[in-house]
Amino acid sequence: MNHLRIIKTSHDQAYHLIRENLNHCKTMIPTVVGAKYHHNIPYHKVSSVIKHGILSLEEQYKLEGKELTSEQKMKYSREGGHINGVDEISLASMDIDFSRLYRDEIVYDPYSEHLVDILISNKIKAYRITEHYANEYLTENKINTNDFKTIDIRLLQYLKKCISKEDLEQGIQNYNNLLDVVYMMVQENVDIPIREMSVNENTFALDKIKVLELPKIVIK
Repeated sequence: MNHLRIIKTSHDQAYHLIRENLNHCKTMIPTVVGAKYHHNIPYHKVSSVIKHGILSLEEQYKLEGKELTSEQKMKYSREGGHINGVDEISLASMDIDFSRLYRDEIVYDPYSEHLVDILISNKIKAYRITEHYANEYLTENKINTNDFKTIDIRLLQYLKKCISKEDLEQGIQNYNNLLDVVYMMVQENVDIPIREMSVNENTFALDKIKVLELPKIVIK
């Protein structure tokens, strides 16, 4: 990918340009087998996950050469309100019996257009905990990319819903981050499908070689 190749466009044109670019990279969508868990993550953090795997908060700090203070450990602990504490990784699964949930239990929706949705193998060790969400699971172990089944995005869905200038600029940044993710996957020899799964769009996978040729976008 040529990181210096940048297209300047207007806010009005950005959605159509991104849609055209992604459609240019369409390839046949693969069937995903053996996936059970979802892990949602912002676009700008996915490149690090491709390189290092999915880490607990504590391990993320160590990777950056930092250490959590006792105050931070309390703040981010499950008792302090953080969903998965500092030394575990939070996952969601839609493979549960929804008919047996209590009326006041909340189900986490992993299909957000705001975040990247990494589907993870059913072979990892995780245990269910319903403290925050009825379909939440935790794992104590780092999740390596060989346990990733697919990386799903809903970028077109997000862009279509954008109302404010700030929302659209975030969508453009997500697109630019997606190009970085593909570049990192090729560099690290990570062969995982990326699927565009937006509602009311024709779902498709991305041809990574074609994505490498796409320009980044800035608003002029």
